[in-house]
Amino acid sequence: MRKQRGRRMAALIVCAGLMGLTGCRESNGAAESGHTPRGTIPGSQDVAFRVPRAIPDDPRLLGALGDPARRLLPLLVALEDIETGKTTHPIDILQIGDSHTANGAFAGRMRELFQERFGAAGRGMLQPGLPFDYYHPLLTTVSENARWTLSNSFRASAEGPFGLAGTREHGSRPSERMLLTSTEEAGFSHAAIEVLRRPGAGAVDIQIDNGPVHTVPTDGPEQRADWIDLPAAPGSHTLSASPHGDGPVDMLSWDTERPGPGVLYENFGTIGATIDIMGRWDKSIIKTELARRDPALILIAFGTNEGFEHLPDPAAYQKDFIERVQDLREAAPSAAIVIIGPPDGNRLYRRTAGQTGSCTAKIADDAVSVASTTKQANLKAGRGTIWAPPPALAKVRQAERQAAADLGWYFWDWSAAMGGSCAMQRWVDADPPLGFDDHVHLRADGYRTGAQQLFAELMAQYDRYRGLRTAHPSSAALR
Repeated sequence: MRKQRGRRMAALIVCAGLMGLTGCRESNGAAESGHTPRGTIPGSQDVAFRVPRAIPDDPRLLGALGDPARRLLPLLVALEDIETGKTTHPIDILQIGDSHTANGAFAGRMRELFQERFGAAGRGMLQPGLPFDYYHPLLTTVSENARWTLSNSFRASAEGPFGLAGTREHGSRPSERMLLTSTEEAGFSHAAIEVLRRPGAGAVDIQIDNGPVHTVPTDGPEQRADWIDLPAAPGSHTLSASPHGDGPVDMLSWDTERPGPGVLYENFGTIGATIDIMGRWDKSIIKTELARRDPALILIAFGTNEGFEHLPDPAAYQKDFIERVQDLREAAPSAAIVIIGPPDGNRLYRRTAGQTGSCTAKIADDAVSVASTTKQANLKAGRGTIWAPPPALAKVRQAERQAAADLGWYFWDWSAAMGGSCAMQRWVDADPPLGFDDHVHLRADGYRTGAQQLFAELMAQYDRYRGLRTAHPSSAALR
């Protein structure tokens, strides 16, 4: 068995027969050893996609690289290993955030750019089912014959537990079939579903393409998340899951990929979310998920919703932000962290004496807004009104910037990349427009533009690192 740091391997399962199974049973000694019984699929195997990375420790290289590029070392090393043929495994990049991440256009363009240069390893891990209306994940389509019951960590009262996906799908009827279809020509050759094991839970029926239906129990003596790894022929395209009908089933995520060199770029966004949403996720589940993924890079993109709220204490926000991101950092110690500062955004305010134009870069803290962000899409600046970034938005951005500086994370200022204060107004007025009339969200081309700007910055750091590695070839020692 291939060993790997931070990755929990799937146990093998023996079932009565090989085709059309309906009653898988544990046969790996887990029950005798006191571990929770678990189900897997006939023919499944330990798929060790991720391997430890060798981080350069040559002081000459690190000194020449400088700050903040050193903060990206885990990503730079992982990309170098792909480009130089030192690894045959994919690397994971994970983006977590609010609606700018949920939209998919920014993350989708980042995925395209990384995969065009370093190879594509599939779609990776996704939220299960249909986590919100108008959900259209790139590289795959998702459908449900009958809607499962969705629980979303956006609501503080929602029933958990939750993992990185921030959602949980609950089903009990066989008619509630969930289908994921890869739109990539190469499809996938490995798939997995993440279930919530608990007492009294039923079995889940799983099928790849038109292959046999595998029935795997999800019950267990205690509640915990677990992965069911699935064998798949190269070029498989569909993965389906449905309750068997003998009890409730809960899914936390699912995954399709190809076990070869390349990049998996996974995005989990929640519309309307603030950084506080991460405090509703189960730390033990997060730790297991990140150990399994072993990401080279985690991007955190919150701040817009906080910035459109009243923020009386930026120091308290910074403290909370650090605590939430540190939870991820501790669960994925070998990942680089990139903080994406919120993009520019505007709110419509009552115009005061001396203010000219359609947007002003600075507005008083006590300025009167005309409408909330949820109602301003059809509003226009006029004789009595003017667009301006809400005062709290700059405070949120600065708090995140300072947190990154203090904790050794890389900070990317999305607002500055757009052009600074009132850039949103210019993006809305562009032809074709890059921002929506609400002055909060970008259009697809706007998100793609931002992704290209960030990717170019990361690649500039990577190319400089590669040049320095040529100058310091001895800097390949392990930490």
